[in-house]
Amino acid sequence: FDGRFEWAPRASRPRMSAAVTIDDWQPVGRARIWAKRPQEIYAINDNGSEQFAFQPYGDGFVVPDEFPEHAPKPESDPNPILRSLASITRTDVLLVGLTNDVRQTKLNFTPLAIGRRAAWYSFGFFLRSAAAKRLDIDVNELRVGLRTYREADDSIGAEVFLADTLQNGAGYASFLGTPDEFGRLLDYMLYNGKDGYQMATAQHQHECDSACYDCLKDYSNMVYHGLLDWRLAMDMARFARDGIPPDLFSGHWRGMAEKHIRSFCQAFAWKPAEYGGLLCAEASDWGEVVIPFHPLWNDDIHHLVPSLATAIASVEDKGFKPRLADLFNLARRPAQ
Repeated sequence: FDGRFEWAPRASRPRMSAAVTIDDWQPVGRARIWAKRPQEIYAINDNGSEQFAFQPYGDGFVVPDEFPEHAPKPESDPNPILRSLASITRTDVLLVGLTNDVRQTKLNFTPLAIGRRAAWYSFGFFLRSAAAKRLDIDVNELRVGLRTYREADDSIGAEVFLADTLQNGAGYASFLGTPDEFGRLLDYMLYNGKDGYQMATAQHQHECDSACYDCLKDYSNMVYHGLLDWRLAMDMARFARDGIPPDLFSGHWRGMAEKHIRSFCQAFAWKPAEYGGLLCAEASDWGEVVIPFHPLWNDDIHHLVPSLATAIASVEDKGFKPRLADLFNLARRPAQ
């Protein structure tokens, strides 16, 4: 036994429950971090919320439904014992969130939309892969999870956590959880020089469309591959370090909105048309216009970034109905 709990299926996602007060957080740029050792990490298998029906069998219990068809099954009890399975470990934990005033930036980090949830997971695995390279350890020595919580105004907030894989912790997460070291980690993630991280180089950004095995993907996070996007990861890291809001007109997003809009128009026979500086997809027969926007932009009409607000106003002035489509869905699920 080497302290690892590898038996858990890939579909079982690690979760953390911790009572963190405002005074516990330490600021690093626009990020806030909290580290402690040890904390309890729960990997829970509830059988798709149905739980497992255990039946008495000899000196123990079995789940008859899990037996192969050709195997003899124990006699069923009319009152089975319903239980979930859990792997509970105590280990080092680093919790990473953002400052509470992000709404003033006209961004939205609530993880309810799939594009924003993808941004959080991409950021978490970006932190893990960069930390593994800096510490010269295997990526599997750190696990990543998403912690959600309810804000005072009843909205849903999110944080990512890194936890040591080894039981009782190896000290990696708590080491990264010091403000100076976490600041250096963010610098390393975003610096594209020879001492920086691979994902920030121009060559990688040219060759990688969303995520690859040189940046965010590995075998252990296969269940998350459909969510991972290095552009969202970079945006989260830049905002966490410097408070720089993402846009679609410069850097690694330049030309991406136009690319996906033209692909959408070609697939569904819509017409490209510009509204407020954004290339959109127009269906004049239906009186609708699809407007692309960044997954982290706020789509609340009262907190829109200027370019999105201008595009919506231009569409409505023409008498058409605007339909917002974040680039994560536009690229992966255009039919939706």
